[in-house]
Amino acid sequence: MSHLRRGAIETAVALPDDGLALLSTNSILLRRAEASASTLASAPGVLLRQVRRSLDADHFLPLPLRDSQVQEFAQGNFALNFQIALPDLSSASAPSYRVRLLGHDTEFMPASSARNYTYTRLGAGDYQFEVEATDSQGRTSVLTPWHFTITPPWYARPWAIVLESLAALVALGLLIRWLVRRRTRRLSRERQRLQDEVALRTQELAEANRRLEMIANADGLTGIPNRRRLDDYLAAVWQQGIERGRALSVLIIDVDHFKHYNDSKGHPAGDALLQALARLLTSGLRRSEDLLARYGGEEFLVVMPGAEREVAANTAEQLRRLVAESDLDVTISIGVARCTPHPDCRLADLIQAADAALYAAKRGGRNRVEISADHEGQ
Repeated sequence: MSHLRRGAIETAVALPDDGLALLSTNSILLRRAEASASTLASAPGVLLRQVRRSLDADHFLPLPLRDSQVQEFAQGNFALNFQIALPDLSSASAPSYRVRLLGHDTEFMPASSARNYTYTRLGAGDYQFEVEATDSQGRTSVLTPWHFTITPPWYARPWAIVLESLAALVALGLLIRWLVRRRTRRLSRERQRLQDEVALRTQELAEANRRLEMIANADGLTGIPNRRRLDDYLAAVWQQGIERGRALSVLIIDVDHFKHYNDSKGHPAGDALLQALARLLTSGLRRSEDLLARYGGEEFLVVMPGAEREVAANTAEQLRRLVAESDLDVTISIGVARCTPHPDCRLADLIQAADAALYAAKRGGRNRVEISADHEGQ
């Protein structure tokens, strides 16, 4: 039977005269034997007829059935086809096969008469095709395993996975850094916005407080400091004078014959006069430290920190002349007092001395300046 292809015997027919007819694809072998030799001496073994790898849907590449080297394939979309056969020379009954692709299957498939097996989409790894065949007489043979290996693509190999992992870590680090910097910039912008808003609100609040303070400390008619502001300022400069030994002078100013002016021209004219007089007197002060305030009715008071008696007297005379030479059609009388504050001296005494000097100027004929001689230093 050496001229027959392995596994190509398709049918075995027993002849009436103890003969045997073996039918192959293109040959018939007739065998006659004695009746005592009706069986074969040994069981035939299962054979691997063909192994093919698909190139496309219609083309296959035959692979070696036996090779000293393990077949190796790159992972891809291809199929491996295995064809097996078991020659059975004693019966026409089909043999049965149990097949397993180790690496893909863990157990053998159930026994079947199928002789053609195809595997597709195999993952990377080591495989071996194994077969257990049983003939019609229950004899078992085992196929020598056919080994092959499927290698992963380059990006799935260990060195590529390591590089990909490192690249992923670097990318993750860069992403985290970018997110942190973005969040930091956003928080910085938000903090700056809040700081600007707080600064703006603080400025607006300070301006509102300043306006409220001005309203609270300003005289409603003339717009100059009122009695409340005057008292606060006098207390501050008095304490400063005690601490520094600095002189303090005050001028009390009264409009001459204001009642007659008010009665003859009306209260609106009197109010307008006081407003104009406040502006005129403010323009005649010597420095910003000097404060002009409404003292009450038609009376005004000037606080002059650091002013000695002569300076206060000259300023009072300049204010008197400024009013007398204006077109207000009124005159003023001024009382001046000066002292150097100390713990044994009272602010009320200084104010009283200036008030007494004012009344002396009134008695002396008005439109004049009178200087108190009672508080020159003590």
